[in-house]
Amino acid sequence: RRRRRRAPHSTSSMSKKSIVLRLASTSRRALARRDLSTTTTRSSSSASSSSSSSSVFSLSGRRRQPFGSEGASSSHDDFAAKSHVDATNVHDEIAADVKKETVVIYMKGSPNAPQCGFSNVACRILDHYGVPYASRNVLASDALRNGIKSFSNWPTIPQVFIGGEFLGGSDILMTMHQDGSLKKEFEKVGLTVKTGGSD
Repeated sequence: RRRRRRAPHSTSSMSKKSIVLRLASTSRRALARRDLSTTTTRSSSSASSSSSSSSVFSLSGRRRQPFGSEGASSSHDDFAAKSHVDATNVHDEIAADVKKETVVIYMKGSPNAPQCGFSNVACRILDHYGVPYASRNVLASDALRNGIKSFSNWPTIPQVFIGGEFLGGSDILMTMHQDGSLKKEFEKVGLTVKTGGSD
């Protein structure tokens, strides 16, 4: 048997094949370049982002100093907190106060504008008897607020003094008002009450 010989590839066929191969190779190189460019861009972007975030962090990480805190010596006395009560002799001032006033209440706020429910109750009880009394707002001074507690050895506010003696807070005042003993305390120091006692 005779073997058939295959006809050699035509020139046009070979040229088409080479063109296709060249196009494929060119396409692969183009893709490789694009991938490399994309990777480089991402790396650059990532580095920029990292640099930016670290910059932001360093800025946000700084703790701002309060105004005038650069040095205690640089602040002027005019800007320091003021108090009408001297912390060094607050007990002497309280002693003089309770000796001078027949009835005095150390409270939060004032009788016309109490800033605490217990202070309000105490003032309303004193008002009920119509006796004159002085008041001191402990919120105006930390020295007074802490000093009155150590002076009377009583941990809460308000505090009522009658005839130079510590009577108690609003709960004790209410108990004495209800059992009639508060009226006697007022009469003991020469005060005239306008009511018959508890009601």
